[in-house]
Amino acid sequence: QKILLIDVREPDEIAQGSIPSAVALPLSQLHGALKLSPAAFEARYGFPLPGPSQPALSRWSGKAERAQAQAQQAQAAQQETEQEGEKGKEIIFFCRSGKRSLTACDLAVKAGWKGVKNYDGSWLDWTAREMIKQ
Repeated sequence: QKILLIDVREPDEIAQGSIPSAVALPLSQLHGALKLSPAAFEARYGFPLPGPSQPALSRWSGKAERAQAQAQQAQAAQQETEQEGEKGKEIIFFCRSGKRSLTACDLAVKAGWKGVKNYDGSWLDWTAREMIKQ
């Protein structure tokens, strides 16, 4: 799949419907989600962390912290290798109207995610198009 569609609306909004194949990552959780390890991110959200995830080695102060940071760095390097096949993948954020998803795009780009796009019309546009089809 070359497109990752991320719904940044809140759970109560998503419960009313979402675009098929979209994954949920509420904007209110995105900032914290970007700080998770790849394993913790996938466990919490059910899909792999799309962007680079380089743990900050500058935070360690002792041997245990350094070993943990190095293990996280090795895990991130392995994930990047696994993601080599995903180059060219588009990450499209959407919300209700496109405003929150634009904020999500900015956060993701600052975190190093590539191929990030905003679905300008978002949920409102998608539902309008679906009604036209019927």
